[in-house]
Amino acid sequence: MGSTRRTCRVVSSRDESSRVEPSGIWPIQRFCPVRSSRLNANAGPYQPRLPMQSRAASHEFGKEKVYIRVKFNGTPRRCLLDTGSDASLIPASMVKGCRVLPTNQKVSAANGTDIPLLGYTAVPAKIDKQRIEVMGFVTEHIDVPYLGIDFLTDYYAKWDFGKREVTIAGVSHHLLSRGSSQAWIRHIVLNDDVTIPPMSQMNVGTKVIFGSPSSERQLYEQRSDDMNVWATDVHEVARGVFVARTILPDRASEVPVQLFNVTNRPVAWKS
Repeated sequence: MGSTRRTCRVVSSRDESSRVEPSGIWPIQRFCPVRSSRLNANAGPYQPRLPMQSRAASHEFGKEKVYIRVKFNGTPRRCLLDTGSDASLIPASMVKGCRVLPTNQKVSAANGTDIPLLGYTAVPAKIDKQRIEVMGFVTEHIDVPYLGIDFLTDYYAKWDFGKREVTIAGVSHHLLSRGSSQAWIRHIVLNDDVTIPPMSQMNVGTKVIFGSPSSERQLYEQRSDDMNVWATDVHEVARGVFVARTILPDRASEVPVQLFNVTNRPVAWKS
């Protein structure tokens, strides 16, 4: 349905900065010539990394090779290797036919937003010809599986960052990037099908889909106390139907968003 961005709590109505743009303190990375001279000669000169927001603006965001291709029921999916997560997460759309056990476990995003869980399950899968089993919590609020420390530990994973490959149970696999076309941190989707009357505005219920936990953590670490605010970006989602700029509550479910239909006909929109 749409993407979300972080925005300031207070902005000036006369200032260009009132447009919803990533905001916050841009960290300074210092370059130390002494340190550079001590680096391994084979590694090349030290190149300071751009701040996360700068990399997003320069289209570098989302290009890190931290995904592995896994087949679930014969369908290849890119799974995120997330060393910052204690547990693996599995999209609800991928557990059809699997027994989902109830759980009282709580899982939250980096900023503390609770991620609702449907339960816990195990899904058979394959990486190339290697058979594995992905065990994790099931949620409707992600669209790619997150393979956490539990998975990496169970399969004695070894991650070679230089070669951009990971060894799982003794078998090496090349890693993939998410791709700039999917370089978002959060987006929202409709809870149910809706029909928007002509020439009207309408509040609809949505849910948050979390993109990259590591990117969310980086933003959270860079924020100040008054920066933990998200808003929808104004854009046209269908011909004559627009998402309004809306400040979002700090939750993953039942998130209200305002839509505008500027046409002279009703517009049906499926979730």
